[in-house]
Amino acid sequence: MLNNKKSFWIALFFLVLIFIFLGPVIFYPTSYLSGLSGDPFGILYSFFWQKYAFLNHLNPNFNSLLNFPFGVDYSSPLPQSLAGIFAKYLSILFNEVVAYNLIIFSSFVLTFIFGYWLVFKFINNKTGALLSATIITFAPYHLAHASQHLILANIHWLVLFVLVLLNMSRKPTWVLGILAAVSFSLTVLDGYLYGFFALVVLAVWILTKLIWAVICKEMSINRKNLLIYLCSVVFALAIIQIFSPNLIKNILKNPTQIAESTGTKRTYEELSVYSARTYNFLLPPSNNPIFGKYTKKIYEQDIAQPGSNVTEQTLYLGWTPIILALLGLFLYFKNKKFRQERFSFLIIFSILLALAGFYFSFAPTISIFGLKIRTPAAWLFNFMPFIRVYARFGLLVVISVATLAGLGLSLILKSVGNAKLKYFLFFIFYFLILLEFANFSPWPVVDVSQKAMPAVYQWLKEQRGNDWAVAEYPLLSTEEDLSYNYLLWQRFHQKPLIYGAKVNSVWEEKRKEIVNIESSETIAKLKERKVKFVIIHQGRFTPENAQKYPAEYNLGQTPHLSQVKNLKFLANFGNAEVYQIY
Repeated sequence: MLNNKKSFWIALFFLVLIFIFLGPVIFYPTSYLSGLSGDPFGILYSFFWQKYAFLNHLNPNFNSLLNFPFGVDYSSPLPQSLAGIFAKYLSILFNEVVAYNLIIFSSFVLTFIFGYWLVFKFINNKTGALLSATIITFAPYHLAHASQHLILANIHWLVLFVLVLLNMSRKPTWVLGILAAVSFSLTVLDGYLYGFFALVVLAVWILTKLIWAVICKEMSINRKNLLIYLCSVVFALAIIQIFSPNLIKNILKNPTQIAESTGTKRTYEELSVYSARTYNFLLPPSNNPIFGKYTKKIYEQDIAQPGSNVTEQTLYLGWTPIILALLGLFLYFKNKKFRQERFSFLIIFSILLALAGFYFSFAPTISIFGLKIRTPAAWLFNFMPFIRVYARFGLLVVISVATLAGLGLSLILKSVGNAKLKYFLFFIFYFLILLEFANFSPWPVVDVSQKAMPAVYQWLKEQRGNDWAVAEYPLLSTEEDLSYNYLLWQRFHQKPLIYGAKVNSVWEEKRKEIVNIESSETIAKLKERKVKFVIIHQGRFTPENAQKYPAEYNLGQTPHLSQVKNLKFLANFGNAEVYQIY
């Protein structure tokens, strides 16, 4: 239905879709951040620090502006991700906001390109490929993590790896072998979690090859193909070893250390908190402007559990893609002319990958007809404690359903003779998918420019000297998302903060000793750490916040400091008061 002359319009239409989904970020890339408050502020700050350290000739692995005067050691057994490396130079060249937005933008562009070719190479139908690419690119999983977790938004390398593997199943070549090694290495080096996903994809591909060999009764081993596969594995390991010499060794020997370096060590009991629920795949997320209001209460019940959040529960596949996938399978089995070899392999692989992704996404058990069955998380937890959120394996289900939906649409259109009806069906299905996946308005963006900076930080920026520190209250753990607001505005005022101790460090215990700003002992300890100003954010001391951190939020009561010795009131900036220690 589509010809090569229309490729330009496909690309243009896709760019328009990106503009629609990313909203203000496209027009204000230096001011608006493509994300929400919380983790994105922390990632943005890490980009700022890389630039700040470079320009001031400082060690990028040690931040002296946080946890003053002790600083924060950023060294980690995990290598810096590819996105992090690109972000450093983009931040230096432009600024950290542009760097962040460019990485998010590139994840959408590359995912669409690789997703398109993933399906087109097998079904040879641009319409179906366009639909599949759209499903993968704008899937709620991708949109949710693009608004919260930068690294997890980079699903494109994994999609590329799937693309190359599927092409190798048809006719292995040395070029494809090299591409498989490179795409696998890129997936691993950009994030260890998707690197593990790639291993699952590889295992499913091998299983599919074995099943296909049995079906076709081709049990003999092609020596050339085997050599290509082995060389591809060796080449991939060599690339990883060259660019990250200690990655494999640390994963095998120091899994607990890696888990602690990525945050608080999780317990086995917490696996269920970050497990998928069946309805996550079937119900639209709560941020959908049309259907979200009907599912909001269901999702709110889940996130009421300590540690859970909407982002991790966003795995919606879309009913339109599911129906298209099922119709495609129906037409494939009903009509013999559709039972082409390339379709058969793609269907077997996609079904197995969907089953694997679904099974892995539940932790530590899955209930089937009342029977509880242990999932891989139950065994992997002891060996890979750094894999915390098994719901993320739902991405493999998304890729599988998208692939089958594209195949389904192509078979449906082949069954329709009328050209106008083909166009009508395509646009109807496409429109329904966009309707199901929409996550605006409002757009998940936030203004992080200096113009949006609260007045108290503008005042702080104007104070002279940097041999003293600032203590902001509530004095939160770095595990608390709300604390990242302190990092966001330090990019501008650049004054040392008491905040910032790593969760698993001795300084975290020191932080707990000074959370009560009403105590004279706290004032004395702050004075020892050269604190000059204390900022009280009154609006954050709420009963809701205190449920998780009662001591830090003073049981939901705004601190009363009028009677505290050695503390002088300086100014009130609405929701923030400033005091000076003397």
